[in-house]
Amino acid sequence: MSPEAPAPDFAAAERVRRVFAQAGCPLETWEAAALLRSEGDYVRGETERLDGLLRAGRAPRLGMLLLEAVQRLRQRHARFAQALRGFLARRRPSDDPVRLETMIALAVVLPDRLDAARRWLDGQAPAEEVAALAALADRCRVPDGVDPELFQDLRAARRFLATADRAVSRIEPWEALCLALENREAVSGAAARLSDPGMQAVADDLNALTVRLLERLLEIRFRYTPLVRDLGAYVRRLPIGRYGAATLDLALGFMVASDEGRERARQWLSSPDRFRREAAIRLEGVIGRAQKYESALRAAV
Repeated sequence: MSPEAPAPDFAAAERVRRVFAQAGCPLETWEAAALLRSEGDYVRGETERLDGLLRAGRAPRLGMLLLEAVQRLRQRHARFAQALRGFLARRRPSDDPVRLETMIALAVVLPDRLDAARRWLDGQAPAEEVAALAALADRCRVPDGVDPELFQDLRAARRFLATADRAVSRIEPWEALCLALENREAVSGAAARLSDPGMQAVADDLNALTVRLLERLLEIRFRYTPLVRDLGAYVRRLPIGRYGAATLDLALGFMVASDEGRERARQWLSSPDRFRREAAIRLEGVIGRAQKYESALRAAV
């Protein structure tokens, strides 16, 4: 039996759904996942373009090629998706809508699951097959309380950390997160180029993009390293629980990656004793958030 294709990136699919809906083209989960699978680079590029227009207060419009791709998907899979939705609603009435829609998307996008789901609709639906699809859906879905876009930023930062340390001096998690929040696509592209020697030699302009990203990394490092160092030392003296280094690194990354977090950290450091209790309470909340995203990253397929 051939290995199953990788599961869709549902965090990316949710972002596509949000942006496309604002551009007047609402999508179901399976449609967004299938578009990313069949037209990945194009859909991501269009999502960035449309999102840029929305942020600038301009009216976004989908291109004709993309609208045609959506129409082809609907012609090919809409009836199947609707029939499977009805089957799952009857077979698993206690499942929440997000799980059901994730199951439908997996069935549309993954060939092995598509074949199985077609058998189900023909009356051959072994309980273990349906349960296996539900379990896969739970591993793929973005958990409640996790922002899909920030989750994407963290995944990009993690990929960049895994590849960039071989090319430059050690990069700290907070540095990678700051870069990803500024320009996720650039960070993901750099990670791909740094992990593939063949891509590194493809074109000078791609290499130049990586160089510019690393230059930006040095700017971030120069600007915020003293703050991170002092904040880390302060945190170790606060009356908080015991947490792993990776969890604390991510929590510090959340603090340093936002203007509000940096301002709050500077306030704490300006009067450490006065803000000790406030800092401990607030940091425990940030750590709890970091733990939730760590769990989501570990569960990501």
